[in-house]
Amino acid sequence: MKRRRQKKQIAGMLAALLLLFCGCGPAAERSENRTIGFLASEFSNEFMIAMQQSFLDRAEELGLEVKMEICNQNPEIQMNQVYDLIAQGVDALAIRPTDSASASALLEAANQSNIPVFLYDTRAEEGSAVSLITTDNYSVGSMAGEAVGRLLREKKKGLPARIAVVTGISELSSHADRLQGFLDALSASYPEVEVVSALPARYAEDALNLVLDWLSLYGKELDGIYAVSDYLTTPVLEGIRFMGYTSSVESPEGLVVVGTDGNPDTIAAIRAGELSGTVSQNAMKIGAQTADILYQYLIGKEPVERVYYIPSLLITPDNVDSEEVKAFGLWADEYQEKYAGGVSH
Repeated sequence: MKRRRQKKQIAGMLAALLLLFCGCGPAAERSENRTIGFLASEFSNEFMIAMQQSFLDRAEELGLEVKMEICNQNPEIQMNQVYDLIAQGVDALAIRPTDSASASALLEAANQSNIPVFLYDTRAEEGSAVSLITTDNYSVGSMAGEAVGRLLREKKKGLPARIAVVTGISELSSHADRLQGFLDALSASYPEVEVVSALPARYAEDALNLVLDWLSLYGKELDGIYAVSDYLTTPVLEGIRFMGYTSSVESPEGLVVVGTDGNPDTIAAIRAGELSGTVSQNAMKIGAQTADILYQYLIGKEPVERVYYIPSLLITPDNVDSEEVKAFGLWADEYQEKYAGGVSH
């Protein structure tokens, strides 16, 4: 609990620093005086911090002035922030919506004012954005499903296996798409793997409580757990340890646990052999490329694609420090070096 409080304090400090520095900097010439409204949903974990800070860093390099708003995952606040930025006359909006449904209203408001919108990380159910910069989350879930199925087939020698899934926030398209990809991969190739429970968790404490309940109910009959986001994977591991079980990849009794995102804590757990794997997105590339594409459209007057998918890769104890992963790029290590003063080796 102490560590979680420390993380929240660190995230809060980083958010405060971002408020101080965004849109500021040396008296570098701004790109044709273009002002971007940047809507961040939250700064509650390293993925969000890395993604959103990378946008700000790259925007400053490009000479774009940024007005940033943080809504702390409240869709009503985010809607008001969009209206405020429209009233301020920004030239474009870069938005990470709180959820896919509410994003449609954000797009409608901006479209009515002829302000181009660039969505990052989370898509909208309806509406017109210039571009979406994200990960192919269905593919991410499918990769996780293949990993869990393969590992359990090896561990159980093809015998039936039982798993549970922390499904995250159902309103987020990224979480919903990963869940569907995961379930489809299992049903297509690993029919011996049964999902005995799939329940939502908005916060880390929710995921921890799910694990405590599952292990109390199923005990050693539970063979694995998948979490759709790594801010939920860390409490999954904590819950397993608390209940006296293990997720060690070396132990015959170890639960197979796979996550998604590639956060610093989960990469450290993989290196320690306490996590079977995570499908790593690249938070920093999502943020930086959003700024690049926005600049290309506004300043370069060049055509841009409707959707940009940032590649993802399954990270495991076998490949975490391989040349393949080094070439792919671990955003967790880059984040530690750039923002947290060290790498989680």
